[in-house]
Amino acid sequence: MNMPNYERYKKKPRISALEDRISCLIWKGPSDKVILPFIGGIHGMKVCDVGCGPGAYARIFLEQGNSVTGVDKNPGRCAVPITVYNEDAADFAHCLDSACDVVFSAWLTEYLDGEQLEKFFCQAYQALKPGGTFITTVIRTRGWGWLYVTMARRFRGIRKYYYPQALVSDTLSKAQFTSVRVLTLPGALGLPWAELYSAQKL
Repeated sequence: MNMPNYERYKKKPRISALEDRISCLIWKGPSDKVILPFIGGIHGMKVCDVGCGPGAYARIFLEQGNSVTGVDKNPGRCAVPITVYNEDAADFAHCLDSACDVVFSAWLTEYLDGEQLEKFFCQAYQALKPGGTFITTVIRTRGWGWLYVTMARRFRGIRKYYYPQALVSDTLSKAQFTSVRVLTLPGALGLPWAELYSAQKL
């Protein structure tokens, strides 16, 4: 099951670098002020970064003394010296040689429809050790989040998804996660546009 429009990363258009800079400035850059301190306490653990992309977060995990494995539909994008499996987020747990302490995923769920989102959460649960932690981001349905998804659809022809907090929490519960914690992620001007979810495997 492939994530819609993900194949666009295999041949990046010239405008992509500019788009990446704008996205970082307006949305993802401000969010890192919350995400980086949150993951800053993860040390000496086995981490699986699903949808690792170029490896920005994987690099941080490595610098903190973690063992890191990546999962991405385009493994060649990762510029960090880790093993990256060419697997789908909805079916990746089988490729890991052992269970993880942390399954992390940033800016991936925006490519997953409702069915894929549910499968991804179930795969994350399977990939974790008992007591392990799942951390992921989800775009909000209002404000900057709505604008981000709408612009992707209308101006770039990319199908992206946002989800209300109640639905995400319910989907995590269905996947058997507990102790769900939600942090608001700010965009430009400090306005919220996404959320960071943390959940535990019993």
